[in-house]
Amino acid sequence: MRFLSEKIMMANNYELNRENIELLFESFSNKDIEKVMSVFDNDSIFIDAHYPEKEMIGAHSIRRGLSWSINNMSSMKFTILNLWISEDKASVEVFAQHKLKIGLKLNFKEVFIIEIKNQKIKRFEAFLPYPPFGFVNFASKLIWKIFKPKI
Repeated sequence: MRFLSEKIMMANNYELNRENIELLFESFSNKDIEKVMSVFDNDSIFIDAHYPEKEMIGAHSIRRGLSWSINNMSSMKFTILNLWISEDKASVEVFAQHKLKIGLKLNFKEVFIIEIKNQKIKRFEAFLPYPPFGFVNFASKLIWKIFKPKI
């Protein structure tokens, strides 16, 4: 297993390339919030319908959302299926394999759009192959209300 190097993720010169994107998703899988957060700043936007707050703006909001996600997952895994990079933008198709602490296993595909500005992630947006409705959406909102991280 590779670990994110200080040079790649902790510096203020995040570059959009295959290695860094793979390392970012490994950091998500390892539930390493500090390494993930090192590429976001107060101007960043994180959009994902799986979260109770679908649109998170700024480092504080993103950290709170990621804390919620990490605290409710017993395991997370992202396998990159396809990756397209063009200058300051990338699209990443992944197969996600997650297990909630309540025992529910979640396996699905999703696509992320990543945009870089000033060597940080400006936009990180998930696109789902299905609408976020039903039990999963209800459960995530309920869990958010009960266990909302205090940051």
